[in-house]
Amino acid sequence: MTTEIDPEELEELRLGFELADKNGDGHINQEEFFAFTLDLIGEATQEENAIGFAEADAYHNGVINFEEFINWWRSTISD
Repeated sequence: MTTEIDPEELEELRLGFELADKNGDGHINQEEFFAFTLDLIGEATQEENAIGFAEADAYHNGVINFEEFINWWRSTISD
């Protein structure tokens, strides 16, 4: 994503990422993502969660890093 992120938004995104990254390894795995979105939007089907994770996992490596999280958040949640 090419748009600038102001420092306050970046800090909020970092806090959200750290909240989702339960094991603190610097990545959000599928289980962590499902738990995070459940807390965020409530009940969703396994299929909806899998689609959301696949959209967020831009590098297709099975985890979401901070950059991917920012892009997912800004394109999905903030719309």
